[in-house]
Amino acid sequence: MLINEGANGYLLDQFLHDNVNTRSDDYGGSIEKRSRIVLEVLEAVAAAIGPDRVGIRLSPYNYFQDTRDSNPNAHWQVLCSKIADLPAESRPAYVHMVEPRFDEVLDETSKIDSLSVEKPSLDLFRPVLKKGGVAFLAAGNFNGQNAGPKLLNDGADAVVFGRWFISNPDLPRRLKEGLPLTAYDRSTFYGAEPPEKGYTDYPFYK
Repeated sequence: MLINEGANGYLLDQFLHDNVNTRSDDYGGSIEKRSRIVLEVLEAVAAAIGPDRVGIRLSPYNYFQDTRDSNPNAHWQVLCSKIADLPAESRPAYVHMVEPRFDEVLDETSKIDSLSVEKPSLDLFRPVLKKGGVAFLAAGNFNGQNAGPKLLNDGADAVVFGRWFISNPDLPRRLKEGLPLTAYDRSTFYGAEPPEKGYTDYPFYK
């Protein structure tokens, strides 16, 4: 089970970002307190289905839903440390993060330029999680050229593809053989007419 609310401005992510979470109770203030609900959810889900079936997605550099943390480098390192320190029966199998260059609205250059933190990079978080044996998955604007180096340089245990898999049902073969990728139609991601348009009508490479 992937707990997706830890990213993209959803409920758990709103607790993590200090521009949104202005609470003064045990779930607000310091990053330790802002992380509390995330850790409690991980513990509850792991208790229900087993930690080997649990993962969480995080997006420290994402601006979606108006989230914008003051120091994602430092704050998410604390969160990752707390995840890695969870007891074995509560520790998730993996953490899935979104690269800082990815944004739903801004292009890659504009996104990097807009980040106020020095050297935004997921490379900060993997070593922290690795100490607890938590696998690290990276996502965000990967393609046939930059996915391999991410793995070869030990930047992640796996690279995640989303949008390219929608428009390329044979994506593994295309990446392996260096075949061109079919462009996706973003306007069909959350609804189209007919409903199957953009999901089941993309062709395999001939």
